[in-house]
Amino acid sequence: MITPVNFTFRRKKNKNLVEELQQRVLEQERTLTLFQKYVPEEVVNQALKPETVICLRVN
Repeated sequence: MITPVNFTFRRKKNKNLVEELQQRVLEQERTLTLFQKYVPEEVVNQALKPETVICLRVN
């Protein structure tokens, strides 16, 4: 059973998780922009092919 306290806690936790995700997405976009700025287009295109994309887990 979800109590009002549990609901409030989960709501805050979800809000924090969404904010963290938004921050990480923004960071990835900045990194990609820098990558595209300084790396030749052919290399960027090769690196961004789905079969060559590596996802790194950040703790």
